[in-house]
Amino acid sequence: QIKFFSGGAHLAAAAAISSGIETHWLAHGLIDKASTIDRLSFDASAEDHYISYPHFNYIYLYSNEEAEYLKKYKVTSELIVYPYKKVNAQSGKIIIFSELFHGPSERKLLKEIITLFKQNNHEVVMKLHPSYKGDLDESILKEFNLTVIRGAEQTALELIAIEKPEFACAFASTALCEALYSGVIPICIEEKNGQFEICSYPLRKRSIQWDRDQEIVTKF
Repeated sequence: QIKFFSGGAHLAAAAAISSGIETHWLAHGLIDKASTIDRLSFDASAEDHYISYPHFNYIYLYSNEEAEYLKKYKVTSELIVYPYKKVNAQSGKIIIFSELFHGPSERKLLKEIITLFKQNNHEVVMKLHPSYKGDLDESILKEFNLTVIRGAEQTALELIAIEKPEFACAFASTALCEALYSGVIPICIEEKNGQFEICSYPLRKRSIQWDRDQEIVTKF
C-alpha cells in the first residue's frame, strides 16, 4: 500500500517506479524549460524532441501553462495543477516576497515600490525568505516601519490566503503565479531577462512588470 512522493529525488523515484510503487512528483517552484546540453538554447522543437522524466504516475505543477508545456514535449504522466481558491482581496494592501539576498540595485527597486504604495496609503507587508541573509532590516524595514513576516510557518499561497492583499510583489517567484491564480494582482520586479527565458510559466505575460509597467501601477 506504499505511495512514493518526491520533490526532486529522481533516482529514488526511479527505484520506486521500477518496483511498481505509485509515484508522485511534487514541483517545488516553477519548472524550467528544457535546454540544450550547453544551456544556450531553450527553444527545442517539440516535434523533434521529448523531455525525459522518470515515468511518474502523477506530476503536480503550479500552472496550466507548465502542464501544457510538459504535455507538448511528450511527458505521459498525469499532470495535475495544485488547487487554488480565489481570495477576497483587501484594497489598500500589498505583500512583498523577498529574495534570499538583495544587492544595492534590488534594494533600490524595493524602496521605489514601497514609497509609491505608502504614498497611496497602502499597508505594506514584507515576507522575508525563510533563509534570508540580507540587510533589509536596517535599510528598509525600519525606515518604512513595515509589517514583517519571518520564518517558514506558511507558504506564499497560505500567506496570500491569510493576508488577502490587493497586490503581491516579488522577483521571479512562484508567488506571482500563486497570486494570479488566487485573484491577486502580481507585480514582478525581476530585472534579469534570463529567468524569463528559462521559465515555462510566462512571467512577463502573467504579471505587471515593474521595469515596463510602472505607469500602469501609478495610474491604478
